[in-house]
Amino acid sequence: FRTAIKFDPKFARVYFELGDVLYQQHEKLEEAIANFSKSIDLDPSNDLAFRFRSWANFNLGNHKQSKEDCQLLINRDAIYQETFEQIGINQYELGEFKNAIKSLSVNLELAIEFEDEEEELDLTFLYRGKAKKALEDIKGACQDWTKSSELGNDDAEDLLKQHCQSI
Repeated sequence: FRTAIKFDPKFARVYFELGDVLYQQHEKLEEAIANFSKSIDLDPSNDLAFRFRSWANFNLGNHKQSKEDCQLLINRDAIYQETFEQIGINQYELGEFKNAIKSLSVNLELAIEFEDEEEELDLTFLYRGKAKKALEDIKGACQDWTKSSELGNDDAEDLLKQHCQSI
């Protein structure tokens, strides 16, 4: 990749691909973000670069930056079902619980529309349940954690044991 960049430093796709390789190496997330950003600077229409940069920021705990990229994709009508899950989780992490519930609910609606595999929705149910609990809707939280647990999420199982035994 670096040879290709030396040959043509304005080849946006190479920066994206290099960012993807670095992203897959988890310990090089900041370098991946820099390459995704360079790719975006050269080709702002590359929705995948925004998605991947958002995930890299998310994995670093940079929830505000991750949320901003998700919101930009949504505003551009670059609708990926996972974008709503990601923005909802970021909103939860930022303490925006009502917005998190809305975004995660949209994710569930889109999953039905796109006929996605239900087992991939365990995080949506987990975090929507967490947001509901933060807003003191314990019954709703327990319902979401039950669904998440049924889909194989161990964290949801732990939350059910902690908060839902008396319900």
